[in-house]
Amino acid sequence: MDSTWSESPARANALGTNPDMNRRVLVVDPCAAVHQAIRAALDPHDEGTSPAGGSGTRGDCVPRFYVDSAYRGEEAVLRVQQAAYEGRPYAVAFVEAETPSGWSGVETVERLWEIDPELHAVVCTGDSHAASAALLDRVGESDHLLLLRKPFASFEVRLLAATLCEKWNSACRARVEMHNLEAWVMNSQRVLQLLQESHATLEAAHLAAKNRANKLALLVQQRTVEAIGTRDVAVLTLAQLAESRDPETGLHLERMRSYTQVLADHLSRRGPYVDQIDGRFLEDIFRASPMHDIGKVGIPDGILLKPGPLTRREFDLMKQHTVIGAEALRHVAEQSEYANFLHMAAEIARSHHERWDGCGYPDGLRAAEISLPARIVAIADVFDAMTSVRVYKDAVDPERARWMIEEQERGHFDPDVLEAFRERYADFLEIHAAAQEHGGVPSLR
Repeated sequence: MDSTWSESPARANALGTNPDMNRRVLVVDPCAAVHQAIRAALDPHDEGTSPAGGSGTRGDCVPRFYVDSAYRGEEAVLRVQQAAYEGRPYAVAFVEAETPSGWSGVETVERLWEIDPELHAVVCTGDSHAASAALLDRVGESDHLLLLRKPFASFEVRLLAATLCEKWNSACRARVEMHNLEAWVMNSQRVLQLLQESHATLEAAHLAAKNRANKLALLVQQRTVEAIGTRDVAVLTLAQLAESRDPETGLHLERMRSYTQVLADHLSRRGPYVDQIDGRFLEDIFRASPMHDIGKVGIPDGILLKPGPLTRREFDLMKQHTVIGAEALRHVAEQSEYANFLHMAAEIARSHHERWDGCGYPDGLRAAEISLPARIVAIADVFDAMTSVRVYKDAVDPERARWMIEEQERGHFDPDVLEAFRERYADFLEIHAAAQEHGGVPSLR
């Protein structure tokens, strides 16, 4: 059983007992070539980064994975049993659906779940329709199970591994840190703590660069660019922490940011808000818009993931995500002189569900009482919500979503922002189509 896992006790302790760092992956396939392909996709050693046991990242933003191999279902069970016993469970297992002998891929997944119900399984198959039917027949729907159609690309393997490992780690942190406490209170504190730690680090880095500016001007410029990149990754990661609890949101944050960028860019050139939207505004809304729903991290799963209509009490609790997110962001923004965009993020988080006619929440603001960034994000959020699958609804066709926004929701939106939506609707369609076809969105920056 070959493995990239080092036998170093120190590393085993660091990656096995610390839930924030679990990026352990198990590959279950009778074909050695499949193991090599997945290992090559997940191991950055050949791309000029740190060797095995290094920093755990590729390019400072793509996680490093630790891959173990099993060639039969029985061997995989032993692997998972041993990992559970040693306190270093796997986060993800890639399992071949069709095997020439022994257990099938579905049966292997069922046996692995008997040992570790928290394991995320990716079943690899050449016939996705047949595999889907077999999986639904055997195990039903599960947020711990995905299909990967062969032949697969390296980026698909990396994206699945990164997403599922982050989901595993988020769930593990929630179980450890929110035990016997109200979920929304602890999650709110967690967001606040992470923001404080992230921006304390950025402030220290900024000050260190400033002190060396006279002698190392070129180096300071380079470090500033790196700091901005790190901040953007940290902010997007925090936003994804809230989104990752809903398995159907997909690329919601990227689409939201792209839709918002299209509207803000248009309004910076035409309309009554030209004088209010400068380069700084565009940069801030680009970074702030993904954090519009960060307060959902404080909403209990029973409400956030409920497939049916919410009761009045549940909806009132759901509305509180605007207040939770705004208060956490504003508190951190007030403590940092290098995070002006968080003030905008707090405005967006609180007011993106307000309506132009004053019938929104949480404050019932009307017209220009609502901040301009929140008015812009409101249309982007509604369009994406309409055209995306949610746990409680199917997706609406983009043309019907456009009609509903322009005709049924007239009192909802700023008329000038709505006009920008009409004129740039073709860009909205391009972003939506790119996400549907390629799993990504075009960059408009």
